[in-house]
Amino acid sequence: MDISLEHEVREFLRNHKYRFTDNSESPIRPDFEVEFPGSSNLFYLELKEKRRPIRIKNWPMVEIPEGDLVIVDELAARRLMRYAPNSGILFRDNISQRYIFMDVIRLWLMPRRRVNRRVTDDGSLLKGKWLLNTLDGVVTKSMATVFHVIEEYSQGCEKVVENKPCLGRFVGEEVPFGGEVRTRKMKEYDYRATR
Repeated sequence: MDISLEHEVREFLRNHKYRFTDNSESPIRPDFEVEFPGSSNLFYLELKEKRRPIRIKNWPMVEIPEGDLVIVDELAARRLMRYAPNSGILFRDNISQRYIFMDVIRLWLMPRRRVNRRVTDDGSLLKGKWLLNTLDGVVTKSMATVFHVIEEYSQGCEKVVENKPCLGRFVGEEVPFGGEVRTRKMKEYDYRATR
């Protein structure tokens, strides 16, 4: 890609008349705060680019094909939690020319591999990294489509904290049934015992 993801998003938001705040120079805030039309909530968006293929030999613990692999700083993921559920991360994969969106809830629920990368030769300074499968996010070739997905998520994101079954279907994951069936009598007993 000829321009940075920050520049592309900034231009997209301007051209489509979104109200937004650009925090891309801030080390502590998500890159953009976006106000969607008809919403009083802000959506907090972190941006990441995959500019070149990942050298799998440096990540021997990964089981994700390189073409579907993205790496994100754990600190960026933690930063998004401050704004949950109205936040997420947008990756631009420059190699495959696609965008991947992961809302903060799915980002924290999805399977991932956590690793500490040495920042210094002696290992005295470490940086937490998450190895993620892009197929666990929403993958599209269009910036307009990805912002449509983000806006839809933003409008209904409060509902994700009301959903009781396991949320999301992730690559290679099976969610079996377990435990015993909770009867009304058991629920009433638990309620009385804890109130």
